[in-house]
Amino acid sequence: TGHLSGELVPLQFQGLERFAARTAVALALEQAGFLRGTQDYTIALAVSGRSGAPVEPMLSEQWWLAMAPLAEPVVAGIKAGEIKLIPERWAKVNVDWLENIRDWNISRQLWWGHRIPAWYCPCGALVVPPLETFDQDPTVCPVCGGSDLTQDPDVFDTWFSSALWPMATLGWPEATPDLDSFYPADLLVTGYDILFFWVARMETAGYHFTGRAPFAQVLLHGLILDEKGQKMSKSKNNTVDPLDLIRQYGADAVRFALSYLATGGQDIRLDYRWLDMARNFTNKLYNAARFVLISLENFVPTSGSATLADRWITSRLRQTVAEVSGALDAFDVATAARLLYDFIWSEFCDWYLEAAKPALRAGNPITRTTLLDTINAILRLLHPLMPFLTSELYQNLTGSSELWQEAWPQVAEFPADPAAEADFAVLKDAVTAARSLRAELGLPPAQVIPIYFAGAGEGVIEHNSAVFSFLAHAEPRLGAPERGLRLITPSLTLYLVLEGLVDLEAFRSRQEKLRGELLDRVKRARQKLANPNFVAKAKEDVVASEREKLAQAEAQLERVREALKLLN
Repeated sequence: TGHLSGELVPLQFQGLERFAARTAVALALEQAGFLRGTQDYTIALAVSGRSGAPVEPMLSEQWWLAMAPLAEPVVAGIKAGEIKLIPERWAKVNVDWLENIRDWNISRQLWWGHRIPAWYCPCGALVVPPLETFDQDPTVCPVCGGSDLTQDPDVFDTWFSSALWPMATLGWPEATPDLDSFYPADLLVTGYDILFFWVARMETAGYHFTGRAPFAQVLLHGLILDEKGQKMSKSKNNTVDPLDLIRQYGADAVRFALSYLATGGQDIRLDYRWLDMARNFTNKLYNAARFVLISLENFVPTSGSATLADRWITSRLRQTVAEVSGALDAFDVATAARLLYDFIWSEFCDWYLEAAKPALRAGNPITRTTLLDTINAILRLLHPLMPFLTSELYQNLTGSSELWQEAWPQVAEFPADPAAEADFAVLKDAVTAARSLRAELGLPPAQVIPIYFAGAGEGVIEHNSAVFSFLAHAEPRLGAPERGLRLITPSLTLYLVLEGLVDLEAFRSRQEKLRGELLDRVKRARQKLANPNFVAKAKEDVVASEREKLAQAEAQLERVREALKLLN
């Protein structure tokens, strides 16, 4: 290719490579006196993405398909709501392209693909099988009766063949039971980059050959880009082998990370930190299920009623079922993944599993049932995003290997309990505050410390003292002491008496040193924010971050001043 040939090419230029031919032709014109001159100029030159060689047009015979008549019923169908595109903005793009469509070159000069069903006869006739016998190669020319037929060497464009996929995979053009049952399809999930190459071609083929849309809904997701935000391409050598990612992170982790990032059909930049996050999440879930199995292995039921933690997790699970189901119904996979991540990691693992331990050790059968019901629902909710791990864990927990056949969790299975959610929020705040006081004094995590309470939430702590003691490693005491390091929550004020817990002089020394560091930090931050050039020229998020640092330093400084007052 790229060499001169043909009857119109003078003999002296026959077989020359195209660039060499240009030089030879220019020289021949000059020698013959026909060349007026030469001039350098710049053009927009298309080059091959693979070889880098210039791409030039070449006249050749091709097969074409008139697309305007095929596009009309599709446009009408989309506008009538027969096909819904998600996100909705792609519907206009789909329609605009079809309304301005051009004829399609459907032939390719390749060694593979569906051969063009056309034969040539020496008499000049073009022979195409009739529709009644489309699957039978012709053997006789209907014009001259000759049998010397040669099939066209071209093949159909890949997208032409792929356009038949919704029907051909179900037995079309035969009237098969599969075609009757599964055509049209409910949902097609694909990347937006092949909306025109594939989706639109399936639409035109579906309406033309069956009179119906090939699918009811099309969910268009974004593309996976490399770490620099570029589209992956073999020619750029920036592709990633999914199998390598699966070997390193696990199939479910890769699947969950991409689902977590698939917001609004936007492109996804492959950041390995998200894959680390997803792998850690799978480990968290695995360890949670393992804890459940170990906890229930030698469980001896006694008696008991639903604890505050049981009522709280059940109510939170109800809300999660509602929100995740709504997100998936709206094809918002990223929101569903984030909701499940937050519920499983923060609420179920970090809080409920810990809060349930005292009741499990006491043999409370209600807590056991709540624990099993909750993790069962979690595995069902998470199954579409993590099919392999959830199936394995479900089989170990229930003995059944058919998680995919289980019913989707329903809101009605889990009673709402706003009072339990409010009370557990008080308990969480109290535990978090107690841990902060401990950390502020540098006390060992395992040391049991007395914590005093005063405020509207006293009753919650009093009725759940065992759980508070277990989670905070603290002894709850009601009432405010005369002197103590104080921390305020929305419902309670917590006090920690310093005497007897820490070396007061060493603590005073640390606090005074910290006060000096914080004063310096606050001074620098205020000077920076007082500089009009910084506020005007720096990025908005940088300025906001600086203001947040100042607020945190000022709050910490106030805590240090309060602690020092206690020592005077």
